[in-house]
Amino acid sequence: MHWIKAKFAMQRGWIWRDGIVTEVDGQLGRVAYLNETAQPRIWYHLPLEEFIQVGDPIRLAESLGGVLMNGARMINIAIADGAGEIPEPTDPEELAKWKHQAAPVITNLATGQSISLGAGEYLRDENITRDEQN
Repeated sequence: MHWIKAKFAMQRGWIWRDGIVTEVDGQLGRVAYLNETAQPRIWYHLPLEEFIQVGDPIRLAESLGGVLMNGARMINIAIADGAGEIPEPTDPEELAKWKHQAAPVITNLATGQSISLGAGEYLRDENITRDEQN
């Protein structure tokens, strides 16, 4: 994932949906959204087991071509059978709030994975844990 795309994703906090990984099989996986009925299928060009495990709490953005965040790590993915993109808020104050909360991003050029230096706070704040979902 290019660092500009990762930064763009972090500046648009409204695009993310919370979910739990329900299936991982090589390059394919499935996610169950916490607040939606859709259960999108995902594809990554490398084995997903290196990035996610069944039961992991994740965040998924169906916009930007598909972005999956596990903790602070982000990867580009392909998504099918999702709930669709979340529209941009129309309230300027709401937009400013999200952009103000954006965390710095570091991208490993060798792996293409990005790390948000503040993304892990979201999962801790919302108390989304693997144990609570099982």
